[in-house]
Amino acid sequence: MANPKNRETPSTSVATRRSTPTALREASAPEPEVLPAPVSDQEIEAVHDELRRMHHAATLELAIAMGRLIIDRFFGGSLDSWRQRGEQDASLRRLTARLSGDAEQSGLSPLTVYRAVGIYDLEDRFRISSRKCITASHARLLIGLPQTEVEHLIRHTEKNTWTAERMEEDAKDRRKKLQKARKGRPALPAFLKTVHHFDTLLDKGETAFGDLDAIASLSCEDAARLHATTVRMQVRCEEMSRLLAERMSKQDAS
Repeated sequence: MANPKNRETPSTSVATRRSTPTALREASAPEPEVLPAPVSDQEIEAVHDELRRMHHAATLELAIAMGRLIIDRFFGGSLDSWRQRGEQDASLRRLTARLSGDAEQSGLSPLTVYRAVGIYDLEDRFRISSRKCITASHARLLIGLPQTEVEHLIRHTEKNTWTAERMEEDAKDRRKKLQKARKGRPALPAFLKTVHHFDTLLDKGETAFGDLDAIASLSCEDAARLHATTVRMQVRCEEMSRLLAERMSKQDAS
């Protein structure tokens, strides 16, 4: 049974609280939160620039990784094969057609794929990921330019810390000059383009004209169709050979 002497009457409790020093009660109360002072404009600008750099670096690395994946899976890891076949490659066309169908869901487009492969090609030739000032936005502007032009733009971007917008101004001027230079050259005759292409195929040897033993497994219809094509090729080649021989004989006569 509780001792009546230990009981605290309401009057005693109030009196005790009243007799407690004010300083003691204030010390036991939680201190108000002290907020950090606002940082300077310079610090905000520095963080802003660093975030942009990190974002751009991640974007560039992603584009390079995507391009590498396509080259490895569709072209056996060979950029030379991609440069020869490019957009005409059947697998690449099928992939871009697939992306066109679900662009809204995936966020990817055929242009994204072609740019990624182009950026991976730049990485292979110029190691753009090691350049401090080159972002994915810069890299897109370099795709398709000759080596000398790419080197010029990278050099000036690094020297002058060009933004992508500033590089674009110079890249546009250089592309215009290149287009004017190309227009000034006489176009190659159609037959010459065909011969050059055929010469490339011949250089590949068995790669282009191998597996002739598979002819035995062709259907008669397919064999007849291919035979007709080779005969037409033979006629054209004999005609070009005759005309070239005539041209050579005129040169010898002179």
